[in-house]
Amino acid sequence: MTHETIHHLTLDGAHYSYRVLHQGAPCGRPIVLLGGVFQGMRGWPGVDEALAAVADVVTMDFPVQDQMPDVGSRDSVRRAVEQVVGHLGAAQINLFGYSYGSVVAHSYAVRHPQRVARLLLGGVPAGTAPAQQQADQFVALVRAGREHECATLLAETMLCADPTAPVAHRELVYRLFRRTVRWHLRRPQALAVFENSFGLTADMGARLSGVPTLVFAAAHDTLTPVAEQRAFAATIDDSVFTVIPGADHLVLLERPAEVIALARAYFQPATVSAVQDTRITAAQRPTA
Repeated sequence: MTHETIHHLTLDGAHYSYRVLHQGAPCGRPIVLLGGVFQGMRGWPGVDEALAAVADVVTMDFPVQDQMPDVGSRDSVRRAVEQVVGHLGAAQINLFGYSYGSVVAHSYAVRHPQRVARLLLGGVPAGTAPAQQQADQFVALVRAGREHECATLLAETMLCADPTAPVAHRELVYRLFRRTVRWHLRRPQALAVFENSFGLTADMGARLSGVPTLVFAAAHDTLTPVAEQRAFAATIDDSVFTVIPGADHLVLLERPAEVIALARAYFQPATVSAVQDTRITAAQRPTA
């Protein structure tokens, strides 16, 4: 049975929490999960418990407070991750960042490569997608109290609109995403988090070396396209790249079994050959 422990921390006067899922004695390095802008520590349904069979799993809420002008920014959340890892007392962690969380995870690994045993990144914002170009429009809708319209527009622009693309559970995920966004946009500081985080992209110029890294993309992701994520993977030494079929940016909901299998295999050195069986292609390195 999985057991849960909640810990409460403070950063610059802002209170936030993280949780640890564990099943008896841990059998590997803790796995820290960092998700999307509004994902939160309970936003990993099924994924967190499945990975808890491999090692202790850590999920977290990001610090939010009126007095934090950079709430939701890359730096504020990275500093929270630094605090959580220090509080855990682990010499090394395995780090899994998806979407916005991939930007923060990459930033943390660049600054603390000695603390990250393995890095798994997915849905990496590495360019400027159409949805990101509409950030001002989304913010204006929220300011006007039109959260419903904002959530609908976000869903329509962030998810794959091609009806011929074989995206699993398309309609169900669309409705769930729209409802979840509406709920989050009504929370205190939602607008500040949205303004500081939406449109944030990975630092393509930051050199990451010494940390084995796996980058994965969903085949029909229009927010963070495959080509851009492949180019991002090429900036990281010792990286590999793979594509998960039948999904768009919400691959965690559309193809959770495939994501779980990939993560479990990657974070278990004894089964690293299983990762190779997923047809990972080594990222092409720039020649100059």
